[in-house]
Amino acid sequence: MVTDNFSEKLTPAARQTLEEILSDYRDEILVSAAYEAARMTGEMREISVQDIVNGAQRMARKSRMPPRSAIDKILPLYAVLGILSSMAGFGIYALRQLANNIDASQQLPLVIVFVGVIMTAASIALIYLRKTGVLTPEFRDISRNEDNELFAKYLVTWRNIEVAMRNLASSKLGESVAQEPIAFLIERLQKKDVLSVDEARAFKKLLSTRNSVVHGEQSPATTELLKSLDQARTLLYRIQHAL
Repeated sequence: MVTDNFSEKLTPAARQTLEEILSDYRDEILVSAAYEAARMTGEMREISVQDIVNGAQRMARKSRMPPRSAIDKILPLYAVLGILSSMAGFGIYALRQLANNIDASQQLPLVIVFVGVIMTAASIALIYLRKTGVLTPEFRDISRNEDNELFAKYLVTWRNIEVAMRNLASSKLGESVAQEPIAFLIERLQKKDVLSVDEARAFKKLLSTRNSVVHGEQSPATTELLKSLDQARTLLYRIQHAL
């Protein structure tokens, strides 16, 4: 194959980086496939070929989606609140008009119907807001499938950190050093003052979280993983701009 010639040209550090990217990409596909396998019934009994294909396609679609801004998240909330306010106002107006034309014995059932319509509309609105991601994770009942989604996002971010870390090590420490394990690179970059002590400590903690997610050793709590994901994105930006 033509790519065999390319493989022979890889430096040890480049080969290590490629292998890690492929390994992490495999883990991401597995997490996404597990989500697909459990999507219909909520329980994952096995992962089929179709689940793998769907998981890979799902990842490809998400990678092409532009990131959502704060405005994109807030606008659906305003839209839903506007609709609910309009419905409530119209309902109260109609209720008062009807109350003037019916006796007291008929007013109670009418009130019950009105309350039921508002509760139904509010429930639909909450479901919509949850699906659009407007509600913050701290106020959502995150299911196992959503945990898998979060795991996949974390693995994607960590994969980007590994690539950026090796690129940084290649620039600051030399190509031969860049093939070493990530934990070793963190130590070396900290000693060279490329990373601060706090940053090195944070990267090690993120690496530990990554290992817990991949190897299933006591998966981190959702709130903890959300914080780690935010920190990982911040540190990723830091090392990507350290060159």
